[in-house]
Amino acid sequence: MKDCKVVPVWDLDHNNPEQKAQWLSLRLDGLGGSDAGAVLGVNKYQSPYSLWSEKTRRSESKEAGSAAKWGKRLEDVVLAAYAEDYHKAIVKWDVILWSNDPDKYFMFASIDGLEVEPSEDFPAGSVTIWQELSPPPGVLGIVESKTSGMDSPGTAHLWDGDAIPMSYEAQTYHYGIVTGIHKIVFAALLPPNGLQVREVEWSDKLAEDLVIIESEFWNNYVLMDSPPPIDGSKATEEAQKSRWPVSKPMKTVEGGPALAALWPQYVELSRREKEIEKSKGEVRAQVMEIVGDAEVATVDGVPVLTYKSSADGTTFDKDAFQKAHPDLYAQFQKKTFGSRRLLDKTTPAKPRAKKTDA
Repeated sequence: MKDCKVVPVWDLDHNNPEQKAQWLSLRLDGLGGSDAGAVLGVNKYQSPYSLWSEKTRRSESKEAGSAAKWGKRLEDVVLAAYAEDYHKAIVKWDVILWSNDPDKYFMFASIDGLEVEPSEDFPAGSVTIWQELSPPPGVLGIVESKTSGMDSPGTAHLWDGDAIPMSYEAQTYHYGIVTGIHKIVFAALLPPNGLQVREVEWSDKLAEDLVIIESEFWNNYVLMDSPPPIDGSKATEEAQKSRWPVSKPMKTVEGGPALAALWPQYVELSRREKEIEKSKGEVRAQVMEIVGDAEVATVDGVPVLTYKSSADGTTFDKDAFQKAHPDLYAQFQKKTFGSRRLLDKTTPAKPRAKKTDA
């Protein structure tokens, strides 16, 4: 294992706002494993632009979604199951490891677990807690805990056929680069298939390429305070909304040739989008008319689609609660910014039909 700068976080309480803010601040000073997929553009939850916006502190880090929270809650459970089922000695070492390599100074790793040689101190089949600044002895590899499909389909389908989701593979390559450990295993809880184990095939060439791409991102965009190329992802749009949540009354910006070229494209694409949505809705309605209350539809006996009912659920009746408990309702009101819309001012508005007296 490489020599790294070790920052202990085993006493950190994520339920304490100040300690959580301190932990988040540490992560903004470099690139971690979970950032690697975003830098490569293979993370559906974050884009290079949204990552840049967070690292330059232009927008706040998003709160972990429900899937991520379940993953954190089940992390120890998954590691314990892997240790027991595969008779491995696993160690939890809650630290942030910063690379000491001069060309990788911005790279850090927060690892779920380490596989070590079994011993009296680290018995096979169990997970041991390690709280020292030096790594545990006899390190054999890295073990990453993953879950999917707990409260939504998530990324479960990306594990089909012994595959590993690209964003997760990039994450573990990042960890291998920082630590020098090239044996990396995923222990993934994937309902309804239970615990699945995948080992990463290490490639020095892929590792070198990842270092180059991450270095370019950090040095050319974050340190130079210059945004990466804009993409059309939802994550990029959310980052832009976070940067500029409200408009400044009467402020005008001159867009010049760039806007002169872009805006007609946007207007035309929006027009085509409306036409496509209308056509799609018409076709969908005809399909639904054929399917009726069936769950499966076939053509020549071969299934082509399903139209199943999801499980019944419950919703919170906000209006009824406000009426029954107005004071309590008022206590939990949270101010939100109004929405902003891109409206075309180049196309003449259609005249409204005049009302006539009957």
